[in-house]
Amino acid sequence: MIMLDIDLVLLFGSALVFLIVLVVLNKMLFLPLMIHIDNRELNIKKKQNKNENIELELNSILNQSNNLLIQAKQKSKDITDKATDEANKQAEKLYQNALTLQNNKIEEFQASYDTKKSQLEKSLQGIELEICDKINDKIKSA
Repeated sequence: MIMLDIDLVLLFGSALVFLIVLVVLNKMLFLPLMIHIDNRELNIKKKQNKNENIELELNSILNQSNNLLIQAKQKSKDITDKATDEANKQAEKLYQNALTLQNNKIEEFQASYDTKKSQLEKSLQGIELEICDKINDKIKSA
């Protein structure tokens, strides 16, 4: 049987090649890869911070716009209430004026009616007296 001998030159040569490959890979691949990963993590953190700041700004703007909207609604309600009150006051004045005018016309009509009624009554009394006189004259002459 033949024994396999370990060749020291081959062993040291393989070890040397392994170490050289390890150093070359470390310098050319692993270190740049680690630097790239670290830079990427920093960029991600910066973008997260920027996004958080933007979100805070947006929330602030949203709160401001909501406050403005609430104020605008309140002003609109106040203006509407004021306009309604003024319109009601004007309508009440117009109603009172119309009512006064109507009452005046009713009073005028009542006065005119009373005048005409008294004139008719006087006229009827005069006619009644004439008729009575004529009837009495006819009765006396008959």
